[in-house]
Amino acid sequence: QAISTLASTSAAFLVSPSPIHSSQRLPQFVPTPLTPTQKRKHDLLEMELEMEKEKALQKVLDEAYADVSYYKSTLMGTQSNLVLQSMYCDKMSGQLAAQEERKSKKKRVVI
Repeated sequence: QAISTLASTSAAFLVSPSPIHSSQRLPQFVPTPLTPTQKRKHDLLEMELEMEKEKALQKVLDEAYADVSYYKSTLMGTQSNLVLQSMYCDKMSGQLAAQEERKSKKKRVVI
């Protein structure tokens, strides 16, 4: 399913049986800006609670903040990795273009 979907996009060359050419590029990745994770000061997190229900809700709110922090750091790591991979692909594409150029020059000299 994913491969057939990919075959109808601008990155279809990745699933094609044909060799990749330097002119074929992945779509540009645009990272999502992430704001620093800050725990907001809610009175709910600071107040002394008397009822068990209040304590449970306070705990859930605190856990939700921990989840947000975890997912933001995971997203930041994923985006960083993707930026590095894009840089690598650009470098490899440049090397492939140079190789294609050398091959085309050899063919012109032979002919």
